[in-house]
Amino acid sequence: MTDNAPGGYARTTQDVINAAVPEMLESHPDGVSALTLKCRIEPDMVWFNGHFPGNPVYPGVAALDLVVRSLRHFFGFDSESFIMTIPQMKFPKPVFPGAALTLSVSWNAPELKCSFQITGDPEPGSSGAPAMHASGKIIFLREL
Repeated sequence: MTDNAPGGYARTTQDVINAAVPEMLESHPDGVSALTLKCRIEPDMVWFNGHFPGNPVYPGVAALDLVVRSLRHFFGFDSESFIMTIPQMKFPKPVFPGAALTLSVSWNAPELKCSFQITGDPEPGSSGAPAMHASGKIIFLREL
C-alpha cells in the first residue's frame, strides 16, 4: 500500500485486487476465461481524494481500472501496449466508500474482448437482487 498520498488516501486499485477473494477463476483451453472476485472499496482509496469532498463517490474510471488490472493480475494480460475501446459501459448506481463489491469478468483472450459487471449488496426494500453498479464491454486492439 502506498503511504505517501495526501490527506490519508493511500490504498490503490492494486491493493484492492491483492486483498480480494476470487470466488471463481476458470481458464479454458480455447482461451475463454471467467473470474468472480469479492472485494471491498475502502474509504482510504486514492480515488476518493477530491471525488467529491464531503460526499465521496468511487469514479467510473476507477471501476474500469479495477477491471483492466484484474485482467493483468488473474489472466496475465498486459494492456499497456494495446489501444482500448469501450463500446458499452454503464454506471447505474454509485459506489460509496466501504462498499463490498463483486466483480464478474468474462475474458476472451483470442479475440481480446472482455465483458464485466460490478454488483453490490441488494438495496433495502429490493427483491434481493444484487445492486448493479457498473457493466460494460472492452475491446483491446492489437499492439501499437
